[in-house]
Amino acid sequence: MRKTISSIKTFFVQGWRWRSLARQRKALAGLSRKARKKELKRLDSKIDLSRREFLGAARDGGIRLGMLGLGAGAVGGTVWLVNDLQSRSRDAVRSRKAVPRAEKDPLLQRHKIVRAFESPQKYVAGLLKEAGVQDQEITQVRAKNPGPTGLYALICYGVLKKAGRKQLMSARYSDFIKVVAALVREGNIKLKSADRFTYERKTNTLSFNAAWMLKQTDLSTVEFSLIHELFHVYQDYKKMSLPVSLREAMAYLAAADYQWHLDPGLIHPTHWINIYMQANQACNTEFSPPADIVKDSIDRPLQDPALQKNLEKIRKAYFPMMIFVGSINRAVIEAFKRELSKVPVGRRETLMEGWIKPELDILMQKPLREHYLSAEKGGEELMRFATHVQLYAEYLCRGEHEQYAAEILHHYFIEIWKDDFEALLDEPRVDMILAGDGVDQ
Repeated sequence: MRKTISSIKTFFVQGWRWRSLARQRKALAGLSRKARKKELKRLDSKIDLSRREFLGAARDGGIRLGMLGLGAGAVGGTVWLVNDLQSRSRDAVRSRKAVPRAEKDPLLQRHKIVRAFESPQKYVAGLLKEAGVQDQEITQVRAKNPGPTGLYALICYGVLKKAGRKQLMSARYSDFIKVVAALVREGNIKLKSADRFTYERKTNTLSFNAAWMLKQTDLSTVEFSLIHELFHVYQDYKKMSLPVSLREAMAYLAAADYQWHLDPGLIHPTHWINIYMQANQACNTEFSPPADIVKDSIDRPLQDPALQKNLEKIRKAYFPMMIFVGSINRAVIEAFKRELSKVPVGRRETLMEGWIKPELDILMQKPLREHYLSAEKGGEELMRFATHVQLYAEYLCRGEHEQYAAEILHHYFIEIWKDDFEALLDEPRVDMILAGDGVDQ
């Protein structure tokens, strides 16, 4: 009871402080750009601290922001909270338009390598040479994996042999490399072309996104996706009975471990979600553990408590993202894009923010557990919210504000929901829904 009272007190104090700081921030409009920039930096750090304290107290005290409906005389309620976030979002976007970014996101650079596209055949030849694969091994792989998908088998085998020969993964993955390389060599994994990289447990089938591969400027980016899916093959072969979110956490860490050994600079220092433009101008959203977690996990044995703790962190971050991304309706996004094209450019951001706000208010009126389980795989509320957030992020990404788009996704899909998803992590009904189709992504 005492803790709840303390949380409620913190809620009102920090809410008042946040609003006061936001007013100070708004009053800076008359200052020169240089003076304003300095003051903005100081105020923004204080606003972020108050915001975290405010939201934390709301959760700890059992306060549902959307149910409080506080008026302007108190804290301003959810309406003020969201409006402040949106106001700061617009300022951040405008500042990025006016001021060139000093540093580039390393992940974005990975997908914007300026070089001629190499054909899959050339890539495979170079990969097999780098991996030290002998002619007799190539012959055996091709014999056991006949037909057009034989090229996929050579890529899988080459990536695994490269990881082993060049020690591109921590020692705990040595059995994974050995076992799965043998499965590929003996033709014990079915391979096919599809519109995404997946592993289907029921049919033991690994799908290659061939169309996506042909749009890459550097086919080595495919290797990270492959390690992830091949680790799912290993989990299935070893008959690991795990919650879906933990299966994915382990696979993401395996891919990130490989990525770290290949080039640590390719892992973002803080972001869990990244979004970037592909060669065909489509936006691709990618989940990956940040550098501090990956670095701390390098060379730790499987049973190390610190490694298990890191896996739990990945699982907790991936779980809400998986729920929201799974709720996105691409048809709705395309329909709203057509509506946006009729709106003047200067009004589009405000319009999209206006779409997000009421959906956020609705979701906050009850625990996400109820939204998700009552509708099985998410109801209309989840779909609308997730779809509008993704639309906004893609709009920013196309406007060359990829870093800010990633921040939007991280905030709306992960940061503000972590505690709400605790109750869903080990919910058997949720795991049955997620594992229903038997497909690992």
